Amino acid sequence: MSRLPKIMLGVVALALILALVASACTSNPTATPAPTATSAPTATRPAATAVPTPTIAGPSATATATPVPATPTPAPPTAVPKPTGTFTLALNTLLAQTFDPRLAASTDPQTNLGPVMDYLVGVDNDGKLAPGLSTSWAIAPDGLSWTFKLRQGVKFHNGDEFTADDVKFTLDSFMGPDSKSSFAASFRAGIAGVEVVDKYTVKVNTKGAWGVFPYAVSPLEGVEGMMLPKNYIDKVGWKDFAKKPVGTGPWKLVSYEVGVSNIYEANEGYWGQVPRFKTLKMFQIPEESTRIAMLKKGEADAIDISISSKKQVADAGFKVKTISDAWNHSIVLYGSALPAAGPTYKKEVRQALSLAVNRDEVAKFIYDGDAVPGAQQTLTPVTLGFDPNLKPDPYDVNKAKQLLKDAGYENGFSINLYTFPQAGNPELGRLAEVVAGYWDKIGVKATIIPIDLAGMRAMYNAKPQPDKLVGQASTFALIQRGSSINQMRLLYHSQDVFRIDQNPEVDKLLDDSLKEPDAKKVDENIRKAARIEFDDARGFSVVRPNMLLGLGKNVGDIQVIKGLPNWTKMMASATPAK
Repeated sequence: MSRLPKIMLGVVALALILALVASACTSNPTATPAPTATSAPTATRPAATAVPTPTIAGPSATATATPVPATPTPAPPTAVPKPTGTFTLALNTLLAQTFDPRLAASTDPQTNLGPVMDYLVGVDNDGKLAPGLSTSWAIAPDGLSWTFKLRQGVKFHNGDEFTADDVKFTLDSFMGPDSKSSFAASFRAGIAGVEVVDKYTVKVNTKGAWGVFPYAVSPLEGVEGMMLPKNYIDKVGWKDFAKKPVGTGPWKLVSYEVGVSNIYEANEGYWGQVPRFKTLKMFQIPEESTRIAMLKKGEADAIDISISSKKQVADAGFKVKTISDAWNHSIVLYGSALPAAGPTYKKEVRQALSLAVNRDEVAKFIYDGDAVPGAQQTLTPVTLGFDPNLKPDPYDVNKAKQLLKDAGYENGFSINLYTFPQAGNPELGRLAEVVAGYWDKIGVKATIIPIDLAGMRAMYNAKPQPDKLVGQASTFALIQRGSSINQMRLLYHSQDVFRIDQNPEVDKLLDDSLKEPDAKKVDENIRKAARIEFDDARGFSVVRPNMLLGLGKNVGDIQVIKGLPNWTKMMASATPAK
């Protein structure tokens, strides 16, 4: 609570700055320093043509193999009101506030650049692929290239027109040696080269038939589909771009203060839905009690809330918006495929840790019924490869104890359980405490270690992972990805980021999925890989929780995108209360 006066002084100061900016003829955003950062060959492919729509059960995988009809940009209606007023969003964390999307995991730039950047392929409110900066896309007859037709007349915030040169530059940059984005490795492995066909047409040649590639350049995957301004970056360099990023999105970044805030102003020339609010302010307020107090006092127009606070916020008369199937709250077991992992190297131990957790109890009492028990770490009903036949492990303490005894750990063992904040997931710290309590009942003594996300990433990204992580565990809110290939690779592929498994069969299933033109076959491959990992229990989902946002009295509504756990991407849809 003690932070509130300090934060509000910051708000007043920032408001004065914005008033000065608004009085000038041009905007001159400022920012604190960001991390400093210092082409693939093309190939001739057959012309892209339409392919038959595959029929599969589940999410909108069919969209990836079907050309999307060109959608002309509609003329803005004359009655659209000019943006006015300020929308203040208070979140539990703004993460690393990284504004060079090549240099951070997906969640950092998606949170902070979500308002600024558009994707090559868009997504509708049902979480299905839709026209974005491309109006249509099609796979070639041989399955070895995708051709995208671009939306014409789109401008970057600095006035440059968005063209095929920007698409090629973007994809080449994410494949470049400096790129550390979550799915850079997948792009390097899967893309043979990018061709500019003409000003508004680009062809992406793939090393194999990548049948779900449009997912990979949409908001449903990582940041690799965020289109970057070639001419601007060529002129100012990556370091200055990170200080003053330019995109085509509905908001322009005005300023930011690391660990405190991001300030944006509406892009009134936006090709899509122009924001109704003139200014967007995002504040990092870790204390939920402070965020709720700000909402009640009218100092915040929207806040992310934990499920345990939903009733309090609703009873105070505030609307609560819900996103379902956006996250899996899981326990990840690191290095369990390595003998150095100790107890968790044995399958019986990993299975025991899962059986010891009462998922029904957690969903009902810890998440107040705003969650369902989880079975698969990376998959939900909105993702390709979700298998409804995989059920959560039952709660069985006696069986868990017997498995530990069979593995030679009848008296239990000790394990570190790391936990860290993730945007939109305030329950993770409490989840760690609850899981540690369940494990204690079978003799496993978990020491909870709070850590920031940057510190955690440094450990799991390291090659090899440090001894202090191998054989240990962490809570993790695993984001749901539309095609799920990249997320599965991220966790389970022996050469990707987490590397929690070293299974050649899983590697092959995931590699083959990147070269498969048939979305139905991709779905089958992912299901097989998910079954293997479910049985091996190198980590496990505890629950699939809802993601909640409380809206203040000055807000009419916000359009929620199903399965997309990124509130900042939805801020352009916020409407003032009538």
